[in-house]
Amino acid sequence: MVRFEKDRYIIKVVTHCNPVEEWQDLMTGIYELMRKMPAGEDVPERFYAVINFLLEMLPDWEQAKRMAAG
Repeated sequence: MVRFEKDRYIIKVVTHCNPVEEWQDLMTGIYELMRKMPAGEDVPERFYAVINFLLEMLPDWEQAKRMAAG
């Protein structure tokens, strides 16, 4: 589900399993797809939107510590 607010959008994903593992699988899958992009090719303009989205999905230091603590 996507919810839009004034200066952001919020995505909620139901996983039916451990959400941390599901998130890790998603991040790994996206990374692997991006690695397969041929070198020297023109980078699509929307590629940068994907990069920004991935950066926003990364936990900050405190979030990462909580994730590691389980």
